[in-house]
Amino acid sequence: MNDPLMTDPASTGDVIRRALSEAPGPRVLDIGCGDGALAGLIIKLGAQWTGVDPAPPADAPPEIRHAPAEALPFADASFDMAVFLNALHHVPEAAMDTALAEAMRVLRREGRLVVVEPLATGPLSQVLAVIDDESRIRAAAQASIARQIERGLCLLIGAFDYAREERYRDFDDFATRIARVDAGRAAAIERRRAALESAFARHAAEGPDGMLLHQPMQAHILAPG
Repeated sequence: MNDPLMTDPASTGDVIRRALSEAPGPRVLDIGCGDGALAGLIIKLGAQWTGVDPAPPADAPPEIRHAPAEALPFADASFDMAVFLNALHHVPEAAMDTALAEAMRVLRREGRLVVVEPLATGPLSQVLAVIDDESRIRAAAQASIARQIERGLCLLIGAFDYAREERYRDFDDFATRIARVDAGRAAAIERRRAALESAFARHAAEGPDGMLLHQPMQAHILAPG
């Protein structure tokens, strides 16, 4: 077993590659997959990708099933690896423990679960908090992970902290993209547009091809307990 506390810098791609290399097979379930943005990496790594989302896009491919994380429509031990990528904190707080238990249920005995969550710190979170302060719900997601480890539902294989860098052409691009993640944000963006644009100007750093906002991330690699 790997050292459960890994402090070296990493990326989401690094974490996915590591977990997949330890998984017993190629079948990967992407929980809360949205429009399937992670599919390309999974397929490039030679694995079989299946997505599930409570509100998939209308033109979603057949590989994406329509279901919530807390009621996965798959048989026990159907997958070798499962991933929550920025998704656990979007599960209703009361259902987070059940969602993690469901992920473990559909994994094979030697499978791997990757949970990648943004921490409630950093420039991107500070700007987003103007319209959508996720501090409490992100903390709830981390607490749910800790509970499942403490209860023995899952084993901690590795934990990684690293910074994600998001690039935006300008403020309008930022506003469009954060609204796409959660349609309910659109009205809040319009109401607080001036304050949001001011926060973006304060916290975003100018890069060679646009504006940059950093977001601290934490990833857990877990195995069935």
